[in-house]
Amino acid sequence: MCNIKDGKCFDRFEVSEIGYNSDREITRLQIVRVDRGKRVPVYDMCVATEYISEKEQTVLRTLCEKRGYDVLKVFPTWPNLTGAQYAEAVRRLQG
Repeated sequence: MCNIKDGKCFDRFEVSEIGYNSDREITRLQIVRVDRGKRVPVYDMCVATEYISEKEQTVLRTLCEKRGYDVLKVFPTWPNLTGAQYAEAVRRLQG
């Protein structure tokens, strides 16, 4: 999984999402490993109050079903999605 040579990891990582509250505390952090053109989540942290509501989960589940998608395959962190992830998903699924 990890590209290790001589005891060192040579994989590339990047922060794909970061969010702050009004006190400038990190409330959302997602780190991904760049793997042959794919972004593979390796760390995902979010403050529970920052996740989408059950109503928003239902909207996404319905949109996925209409397109024949498995919601768990489309969203690896389901149901722990942020408002920004929700907005982007709705835009793409409706488009």
